Amino acid sequence: MCGLAGTTDPEAQDWVVAASGALAHRGPDGHGMWQDGGTILAHRRLATTDMRAIAAQPMHSENQRFVFVFNGYVAGYRRLHARLKRTGIPDGAGAASYSDTAVLLSLLAQALTSADMPCDQDDAIGAAFKRMASVLGDISGAYAFALWDRHQQALWLAVDTGGQKPLYVVERGDGHLFFASEITPLLSVPGIVQDRDADAFDLSLAHLFVPAPKTAFRAIRQLCPGEVLCWQGGNPRGFQLSDPATRGRARHSANSRDHRVTALRKRVYRAVADAMQCDRPVACLLSGGMDSAGIAALAARVARHRSRDHKMPTAIVMGFPGQPFDETARARQLAAHLGMKLEIVTAPQQGEDILNRLKSALRAFGGPFANPAVVLAHCLAETVADIAPVCLTGDGGDEVFGGYRRYRMANHAEKWLKVPHYVRQAVADGVTWAETRLQRVGGGNALAGAGKFLRATTGQPDDVFTAWNSRCILPGYGRLQAVLPDGAVDENAWPQASRMMQFDQCVTLPGNQLAISDRMGMAAGVEYRPPLLDLSVRALAASIPVHDHVPGGGKAVWRAVVSPLVPVRYLAAAKSGFNPPIGTWLRDVCRLLWVTDIQAQNRLFAPVAIPQVQRRVIWQRALANDFDAALTVWNLFVWHIWQEGEVL
Repeated sequence: MCGLAGTTDPEAQDWVVAASGALAHRGPDGHGMWQDGGTILAHRRLATTDMRAIAAQPMHSENQRFVFVFNGYVAGYRRLHARLKRTGIPDGAGAASYSDTAVLLSLLAQALTSADMPCDQDDAIGAAFKRMASVLGDISGAYAFALWDRHQQALWLAVDTGGQKPLYVVERGDGHLFFASEITPLLSVPGIVQDRDADAFDLSLAHLFVPAPKTAFRAIRQLCPGEVLCWQGGNPRGFQLSDPATRGRARHSANSRDHRVTALRKRVYRAVADAMQCDRPVACLLSGGMDSAGIAALAARVARHRSRDHKMPTAIVMGFPGQPFDETARARQLAAHLGMKLEIVTAPQQGEDILNRLKSALRAFGGPFANPAVVLAHCLAETVADIAPVCLTGDGGDEVFGGYRRYRMANHAEKWLKVPHYVRQAVADGVTWAETRLQRVGGGNALAGAGKFLRATTGQPDDVFTAWNSRCILPGYGRLQAVLPDGAVDENAWPQASRMMQFDQCVTLPGNQLAISDRMGMAAGVEYRPPLLDLSVRALAASIPVHDHVPGGGKAVWRAVVSPLVPVRYLAAAKSGFNPPIGTWLRDVCRLLWVTDIQAQNRLFAPVAIPQVQRRVIWQRALANDFDAALTVWNLFVWHIWQEGEVL
């Protein structure tokens, strides 16, 4: 990972210098800046391949036509480099470095040079995009980049189809473009007043973050997954790369289950091997879950195949001492089974530490971000950075392989929705009444799951989708962004579950988990790599019908891949998840800021108009660690901290 910044304004050199400085944490190994007339590019480097100075950026093609700044990694870049050498790198499109950046620059330069033709500019740019898309469609890994074409006087910006790497832009009224890897540098773009976006609060309540293309600021937008932007002569033009998951959904594989398991094991193994291809030490995150276990097990196999001394990546787990959801014992079991050294990072426990880490995280995001796991990730990355600058993760497993419980419940919902409305409503009312009675007599919330399911299914299918994907329980608040690409949903089988899986892959995964990995990793100088989001893995997973992924406990095909690699019955235990005790955290951090619970409620609930009695009930549920209520109140707390400017 690295940091990018730049502009087409020749008078904004001071801004680029300041922006590069603001991104210094993303690139501790070097920095560079380049200007050609109006265009200025800056780069902060975290070096993972080809440590020589010749691999520094901005990087030029050999004929000097193209200038490139790159954030991310190209999986399998050594194979691509060998293929370029065999076929002969075209004159003027190569680069002297063997780094993944140089390989991608060579491929893009070759494609864009081939796209040159005597035609009007619109057609030239359109032809160039088609050639660029043909290259990027075969690139696995993760990327955000800027490419300046001196011949066409065109600036290309692009992000990968999985949305793993961020890129933010400001389009100023005079036609000039500014971009950066994070929001904070763009807050000082000259000539722009950074008003807050009116939709940000409601979107954040629903998602825990503001989904792309919006941000918390009206003038700043984020490139969506797979978006390509070309700026030429003051006119930006947008394009969209095809997502392999969407293509795969359109043509389901008829292969047998055993064939799918074998094919998936081979593809994930290769994705892990590719992610481990670098010139720096590699670690891997480990927990009690299937995804990190599968990645760690395959990483151990790769290490045995590649290293004469079988030197293993170090495994890292976050521990919660004394908590029932602590997974360090299971992590020790798996690490011993794989022959890996295990490092245990203790989760933050004190209110002051939690609050300070939250503020640091919000500074890195440059806006509100309400997944409390960001506090854990901030702590974890500090230890990872001391071990290795590259770390493998299991991110994406639930979304790609159908792991979340709500995917399975969606199938039950489709059947229940066929029952007459008055029957569904009566049953929901009855269970809600029983829930209330149980709570009054101290019976806990044993019916909470059933009640949530039944209340969500009293209306239409869209109501089910909203109820199970929105993170907000405040009545009338939390507008969900549910825009999916055409063809993303399998309407022939389990359409509700298919829609949820694609929503998570297109919106929630890039905006939530992957954003955490990027910002918290980069804050400590760590590049997280998720092999389960490799293009070939996602395409194969998408070709398998949803109803084959989600049976039993979910991730049926992926489970069959991982099971032989881990100790017997290791996967039988339930995964606790990377979720802290949010209610306990709320109580501890609020006591640092306010004397009484009433004061805390008055401040946190100020932006929303709900009755005081209802507000008090939500507050009490939150402090009792009711997950939905605690997440909503934590969201309000994050918004308060950011709104009050307490992160500066």
